[in-house]
Amino acid sequence: MATNSITVSLANEIMKVNLEWMTWFKAAVVPAGLVLILAPWILYKIYAPELKVIENVNEIAEKGLNELGPVKREEKLLIVFFILGVLGWMTGSITGIAFIPVGLAFLACLLLFGVLSWNDVVSEKSAWQTFVWYGAFYGCAVALSKGGFYVYLVDVIKNYLDLSHLSEISAIAVLVFISLAVRYFFVSNSAFVVSFYPVLFTLGMTTQAHPMYVALSLAFSAGYGALLTHYGNGGWCIYVLQRLRATENLLDARHHYGCGERVNLLLNRYSLLEAYRHLTGT
Repeated sequence: MATNSITVSLANEIMKVNLEWMTWFKAAVVPAGLVLILAPWILYKIYAPELKVIENVNEIAEKGLNELGPVKREEKLLIVFFILGVLGWMTGSITGIAFIPVGLAFLACLLLFGVLSWNDVVSEKSAWQTFVWYGAFYGCAVALSKGGFYVYLVDVIKNYLDLSHLSEISAIAVLVFISLAVRYFFVSNSAFVVSFYPVLFTLGMTTQAHPMYVALSLAFSAGYGALLTHYGNGGWCIYVLQRLRATENLLDARHHYGCGERVNLLLNRYSLLEAYRHLTGT
């Protein structure tokens, strides 16, 4: 998600935590695998689909492939550059190259080899809006960090909400719970992370919890929390609109909330157990 990059940047500016690609991958691979395997099964059990068997699935797939046609030169190049870009992010801790230069090099290759034209780039208004807004918010976070605002905010928060007496795992659990509880009031995942995560990261600095585990737990919670409501992120809004067009029937919000809460309970329970295992060395 686009919010991952701003989460990494905020964690670095506020908590001085460097979430490299490989660090994130090692921490997320098991919870993400759990989502991939168990989430569909859980949803199937509690909200069974009306259509359970598609007999002509092979015909549908073949028809779709025929409509797409053979793989084009540009598509092959895109696959190659994508793999190289991911490798560049993976090996950033070894090569010393940050993820931003890798991303710019990826875009430059797409332009140089004709995979994308400059008109394609400038016509992506939503991408430019994200770039400008994220850049502005990150710039504000950097300025506030250099000005000592977050250090001051830590002292202020301690006067009203003192989590310093809690154990590491308990403090992380409280922070994750707060991050999920307020998600119902945010329509956009991006808006939530940009506006509320500086507060959560600052609150995390008042606890005994290791900053790395606080950053990772909240980073994962940002993705999980988007599942709680049908307006949690942009993807859900598109899905709801497509469902309405196809079936003229909206998914009952109660079902969505129930499914989202169950999946979040499973994911966050496992994530906290993993954090506890790392913290205790068991």
